[in-house]
Amino acid sequence: EIPILDGSALPWVKGVRDAGVVDALDERGQQVKREFRTPERHFTVADGESFVSFYPGGTQVKVSYGIDFTAKAQVIGKQWISWSPEEEGAGSYEECIAPARTFCCQEDIAHMRSLGLIKGGDERCALIAEGDRWVNQEQVRFHSDEQAR
Repeated sequence: EIPILDGSALPWVKGVRDAGVVDALDERGQQVKREFRTPERHFTVADGESFVSFYPGGTQVKVSYGIDFTAKAQVIGKQWISWSPEEEGAGSYEECIAPARTFCCQEDIAHMRSLGLIKGGDERCALIAEGDRWVNQEQVRFHSDEQAR
């Protein structure tokens, strides 16, 4: 398990950006050609009521995600977000997606700890939902759709 830091991807994005990206080299020190694979047909991965789908075609990347937590945490409710780095005014991944923090429900914390999870976690590295409120409201960065981000 990688360190959770502040519960978002932002410290990782900044760390990679600050360290820089270099070309991969083979055992002889020669640059390795980058390989890109693009699925040729639609696919969906689902788990219960959650899903993510990929639709091939075109040149634009667009990510859409929805979440429905109305039964478990009304403060999260239903959220939907679509983001494409190519859309004018959309903002970068670093600005729009990476700062969004992971979340959990207050009622699940004891169970996760009993399973040996969230060992280094506390209220500073995850948003904690309890019914219709955030336990740590001051940590919320995107008030209308952070959990979908």
